[in-house]
Amino acid sequence: MNFCREHSTMPTALRDALEGLPRPHISQSEATGKQPTPVSVEPAAWPRGVQAVTPGRVVGDVQTAAVNTLLALGARQHPVLLAGKVGVGKSTVAAIVARSFQPFAWFGCDELLTTMMACRSEGSVQRWDAQGYAVHTTEAQLLRRIEQAPMVVLDDVGTRVLSEAQAEALRAVLDARVGRPLLVTTNCDTQALRDSVGARNLSRLLAGSVVRIGGADLRSAASSRPRNQ
Repeated sequence: MNFCREHSTMPTALRDALEGLPRPHISQSEATGKQPTPVSVEPAAWPRGVQAVTPGRVVGDVQTAAVNTLLALGARQHPVLLAGKVGVGKSTVAAIVARSFQPFAWFGCDELLTTMMACRSEGSVQRWDAQGYAVHTTEAQLLRRIEQAPMVVLDDVGTRVLSEAQAEALRAVLDARVGRPLLVTTNCDTQALRDSVGARNLSRLLAGSVVRIGGADLRSAASSRPRNQ
């Protein structure tokens, strides 16, 4: 089975939109210090909505959410679960935070689990390294990479009900990041997430901080705005 380019490919549109954006005003050492300052992560402390980001500019709410997420990571409240409806800015916040960790690994949840299932059935999957050479990756190598990355983003968890094997694979991923920075995005509420990933995975996802981002679907709002002629 061919698996193009990299397991950790950030969506192209999101990557392009973030080019040139300033990083949050908090260093990685502050975010991962040995004696972090505890912070409140109650939903009421978070912005009600996250506005759209354009190249070269960070809207205040996005930067505030990103800095607060770094503070939660600094308080060792792993993982940080970014929850909200489609289009409110969860992946944008995750991307801004992840850029403060170099290197970081970005995985779409469905794609990652599909790859892990292929590794189990075929022994390995083919991908391409940064130099363009084809390499074969096993599940053990993939999990080792997940474990060793300074930061991991797991995007779009809960889009479908997982099989028992897929749920077990997700547990392996979450267990590999215990005590390490992990950002997870989901469109689901708690019950829908339980139905999708199972109670054991839900427990792991809720073990750290939950950031609920409200507001309208920014992508729909942006597409409905009249364009200048």
